[in-house]
Amino acid sequence: MCGRTACALDPDTICDACTYKGRDGKRQRPVWKDNKTSGNQYRPSYNISPGQHTPVMLSSKHFASELEPITERVIQPMYWGLVPSWHKGDPKKVAYGTNNCKSETMLEKRTFKTPLEKGRRCVVLAEGFYEWKKEGSVKQPYFFSSIKKESKEDLPDIKPGNDNILKSEQKVPKIKMELEIKSEPNENETTEKDEKEGSETPNSLLMMAGVFDIWRQTEGPEPLYSYSVLTVAASSIMSGIHHRMPAILSSEEDVEKWLNFGEVPLKEAAQLIKPQTCLTFYPVSQMVNSSQNNNSECVKPIELKKPTNLLTNWLSGSKKKIKKELKVEEEEEKIPFKKMKLEK
Repeated sequence: MCGRTACALDPDTICDACTYKGRDGKRQRPVWKDNKTSGNQYRPSYNISPGQHTPVMLSSKHFASELEPITERVIQPMYWGLVPSWHKGDPKKVAYGTNNCKSETMLEKRTFKTPLEKGRRCVVLAEGFYEWKKEGSVKQPYFFSSIKKESKEDLPDIKPGNDNILKSEQKVPKIKMELEIKSEPNENETTEKDEKEGSETPNSLLMMAGVFDIWRQTEGPEPLYSYSVLTVAASSIMSGIHHRMPAILSSEEDVEKWLNFGEVPLKEAAQLIKPQTCLTFYPVSQMVNSSQNNNSECVKPIELKKPTNLLTNWLSGSKKKIKKELKVEEEEEKIPFKKMKLEK
């Protein structure tokens, strides 16, 4: 499952991290679209829970004449927790949880089947997500993020073992507050690196497959865009923590196919939804358990305390006890015997 994410980047940086190869063969930058009048805006956060608005990428074909002539992709903040278009009443009081959608049943349940058949496929963007592992009576949180593949030097130094604890702290991204949107890149400014066809998605962001829907109120100018994260059975890297994981789109080609609902039919796109191992993870502070805590400490690695070994402690205690008794005996040997008077 996926119940908590982190994305502390500003819109400008997010758009920069989501460049793609356009139909003209050149790198392009998606356009950021915000619902400023309704207040449904994205706010950078290290601890995002369902019910908040997060950045979601989708095809500009969903906006037809408004944005399709300008760009092929759009990033728009959406409400986490899909609200079906046919829902009546308060959209934020859906009777069941829809923050996740099981891929195995996504074409069986009306809530997800209807929007998927309409081509409402999207990519949920995040720097990473949290998952909890039950260790006795305690649930230890872990932070999962994308493995950097462009430079081996940038890969975190992971200590061998079940917990994948980092030896050195990961750099925590700073929240940039400048929200001005950059203009589209000039064709003449395209570099040799941009011309190369990339096969991997940008390193800084996880790209998770999602489904969205549009709920329109009876009275009101703006519709509510909301989404669910598709989930699959856990891969080998995830199974030790939890039995489910978000469906990650690990390559640029996969992202293109998932978003391109006009040319890639749902049956073919569904083949992209499968467990992935392109993740790294480490334990984090339990402060993330409360969604009210929102600062860089949430994503910082911590060292887990070594488990207590009862047998080792018992043996250690026994050795101390034996040493103490031997010391007492040695001290007693030093004390001279008192001469006892025998009664006649």
